[in-house]
Amino acid sequence: MDLAYQADGTIKTQKVVQLKPNGKIANLPLATNLNVPTQIYSASAIRSINTDALAVVKLSDILYLVSYVNYDDTNPDPYRFLLLEKQSDGTFQEKENNISPWKYSSNAQFFKVSESKVLFFYNVTGSGATCVGVITLDGYALTFSAEQSMGQSPYYANIVKLKETAEKIYFIGITINGAASIFAFTYEKATDVVTWQVERTLYDVNTAIRYGNIKVISENKIVAAFIRQYTASSDHKYPMVGYFDIVYNEGGEVTSITQAGTLVQPPSILFNASYNNYYHGIFFKGDYVHFDVMQNSSGSYSYYDVAFKLTDPATNIAEYIGFKVQGVGTRNRAGVFYLKNGKEKWQYEVVNESNPSNTRVDMYARDAKDDLLIIPNILMKTWKFGKSMGYVSIFMTDVEEMFISYIDNTSPFVWYLATIDPNVNVATPIGVARSQSLVTLNGQCGGFNGLEIGKQYYYDENGDISTNPQGTYLGTAISSTTIFIEDTLF
Repeated sequence: MDLAYQADGTIKTQKVVQLKPNGKIANLPLATNLNVPTQIYSASAIRSINTDALAVVKLSDILYLVSYVNYDDTNPDPYRFLLLEKQSDGTFQEKENNISPWKYSSNAQFFKVSESKVLFFYNVTGSGATCVGVITLDGYALTFSAEQSMGQSPYYANIVKLKETAEKIYFIGITINGAASIFAFTYEKATDVVTWQVERTLYDVNTAIRYGNIKVISENKIVAAFIRQYTASSDHKYPMVGYFDIVYNEGGEVTSITQAGTLVQPPSILFNASYNNYYHGIFFKGDYVHFDVMQNSSGSYSYYDVAFKLTDPATNIAEYIGFKVQGVGTRNRAGVFYLKNGKEKWQYEVVNESNPSNTRVDMYARDAKDDLLIIPNILMKTWKFGKSMGYVSIFMTDVEEMFISYIDNTSPFVWYLATIDPNVNVATPIGVARSQSLVTLNGQCGGFNGLEIGKQYYYDENGDISTNPQGTYLGTAISSTTIFIEDTLF
């Protein structure tokens, strides 16, 4: 499909162009002054490390609570909690910055009970036991409960709410190390007491997993999605999906978690067991499950996108849809998450982290199709910070507000927090310019010379089109002069 636009400057034809917020097209690279992160906090005496310790919860319209670990604290590292208040002019003020009694091993996850009380899930140092802490807010003052440990369930990956009654909140979680399992526990609202209920092995007693997530179908049924790390005789890594039934006794307590139906996996190995594999996310979108995996082969990275369908939960039917993989050179994707009610999938990479003149964060987005996503990402924004950055993390609240955390790696170290608004002034690639006004958005795009039929073509940050897979996917050549652009790309 071709559309006509007004041009913002002289357009370079047969190249990918961008659509600016003013409604006009322009050449790439993307405008550099759009959607710059807004710094909201800095601390010169703190180095926020261990990005999995970073989490944020929005307590009210103006109050935010951030968890982190400070490099210079006494080992074992305690979790710290930063309370920020948003002012009427959009700036943030620090109200509290407290050290908790809870010791970090890995992970951080908030659950908001009310504006004045949150639960904090974490893995404690030493045993890795899944622990729960209660944080109470009185005005700006934070108080921390004693640690409540569920030693039966070490190293959780994710915890979700199963159901809620007037007296209790029921949770279900998935663990990753040792004999990986699904476990249930309750939180009693009146007493703040957490009670472990039941646990079951996820796959078999010899199987650990590298990452996992849970979707609640009903209070009686869940879906578990995970990546099997090894068995007794092999080291192959498979993404797997399956249903589990939740059984209660007459008193309303969870008494068993039973597998329902068959665990579904791909028919062959997807990820090479001898390489490092980073599992950046397992996401549920409607009736589909998406796995995001980055594989590192001696510094050369490949990005896998794997999809399953929850075909019929009533009869415990799920099916493997397929996967796509794209080589992305030496760039390590640092995080994956969904935004905008699950419609768009956002990813970020940190590039040249140790080079102050070139350190940058690349933010990508692409339409989250139900079955398989388009392999390539649309480069939405590149931020250059002009400093050597470390421990970069982008994280978000449950209402899709985005934050970026990083430290200036040059001494004296400074920790920065900034907000990112993905909806403000974002220029996006729009299609291939055929003239000074006409742009091909999708379908057949002619006017090229010397294309290799059947080859996939990509565009770089300047809009130049080639077969270099380190660019962003554009389409496939169907003749020596024509590229077919998928209708979901732009």
